[in-house]
Amino acid sequence: MDYQEFKKVLAVSRQEIFLEMINGNRDRIRIKKEKTVVKNLDKIFRAALKISNKKGFQAMSMRDLREETGISLGSLYAYFTSKDELLSMLQIQGREIASRIIDREVEKADNAWDQLKTLVRIHIYLSEI
Repeated sequence: MDYQEFKKVLAVSRQEIFLEMINGNRDRIRIKKEKTVVKNLDKIFRAALKISNKKGFQAMSMRDLREETGISLGSLYAYFTSKDELLSMLQIQGREIASRIIDREVEKADNAWDQLKTLVRIHIYLSEI
């Protein structure tokens, strides 16, 4: 799998993870339309990572997130109650995506050497993204 193919797989995995996140957090996420939630979670997570890379997660404010996403503060709080909850969701999503992609790709490898090469390649791809 080359990097371009990997990005396509990652996009699908992100969608799957967001849908699972919605189903697992129905008590916290107060938005009804799944399509809207998936789109906004993607926007929120991308913005949080972008802001964190610029100024650090602890320095990021909900207002920064609102400005970057264009989503109102009230709507942001419909997805998570605090920055700590957002951080937890980001960490869970990252682990889930990495684990799924690694498991899928390693299963395709014929031997231990190919498995190791696959792990290294996926790690580099994930680091780039």
